Amino acid sequence: MSTMMERVVQGDRADVDFTDKAWAILKNATTILEVWECFFHIFVNIEGKYWRPYLLPSNTTYFGKLLRDLLSEKLRNFRTVLTPYLALEMAIGFGILKLFRDYTFVLKSME
Repeated sequence: MSTMMERVVQGDRADVDFTDKAWAILKNATTILEVWECFFHIFVNIEGKYWRPYLLPSNTTYFGKLLRDLLSEKLRNFRTVLTPYLALEMAIGFGILKLFRDYTFVLKSME
């Protein structure tokens, strides 16, 4: 594997936030229920204050919005909004964001 691709895989970019960490948890999910369980686990740990994730200000995904609302306690109970289909939608949304960031990094590194 090239050095540049190793840096992408290891998250050696300046624009890494919790989305990249969450992707590491979600990337092995094979069913919509597993995706939902991953998000449930993430939100339980944030709600319990075990995790204090960092989000880039430019992260405008719905996942980012829910995390910010949960961290600020604007969202009191994530269980009322987290459905399997919302979990899948969020995974797709930040998967696209991660791909965009990775390819932007690769293209800028080639300059």
